[in-house]
Amino acid sequence: MSLIPNPTFIFKSAPRGQIPVPGEHFVHRDDISIDVENAPLNGGILTKTVALGIDIWIWSRMDYELKPGNPILGYAVAVVLRSENPKFKEGDHVQARNYPFAHYAVLPAEDKEVRVLRNEAGLPWTYYLGVLGLAGQSAWVGYKAYAQAKKGETIYVSTGAGGVG
Repeated sequence: MSLIPNPTFIFKSAPRGQIPVPGEHFVHRDDISIDVENAPLNGGILTKTVALGIDIWIWSRMDYELKPGNPILGYAVAVVLRSENPKFKEGDHVQARNYPFAHYAVLPAEDKEVRVLRNEAGLPWTYYLGVLGLAGQSAWVGYKAYAQAKKGETIYVSTGAGGVG
C-alpha cells in the first residue's frame, strides 16, 4: 500500500445565489490521500486529472445538487491510469461531466457521461473544457438552432457575455 496525496476541493455549504466564498462554501483539503495501485475500482476507472472546467453551472449545482462533505463535481479531462471497464484503457484521455475536483478520481462503471477523447489534431486538452467543451457545445447548438445563417453572411462572436452568453 503506497498512499500519495490527493488534494481535493470539498463542498461545504450552498451559496444560495451569492458568489461562493472559499472556506465558507468550499475548502481545499491537502490531507486526503489515495493508493493509486490498489484503490478498488469496482468495474470503473482510476484517473489522474489533466484539467478541470470551472464553469458557471457549478455555482448552481452548489445550491441544488452537491452534498456537503463531498468533492465538488464538474467537467474535467483526465488520463486513465487503471481500468476494469472494457470501454477504457490505460493511457486514454477522457472527458467527464461529474468529475470530483481532485488530483485523482475513481469513476464508476455506471457513469454514462464519461467519454474517450480522440485528439488526432494534437490540440491542448484544455480545449475540451472550453471551445470543444460545455461552452462551445452550447454555442454550437444555439447557432445551429437559431442563427439561420446563409452562405456569404458574416457572424460576430463575442465572449463579452460569458462562455455561453
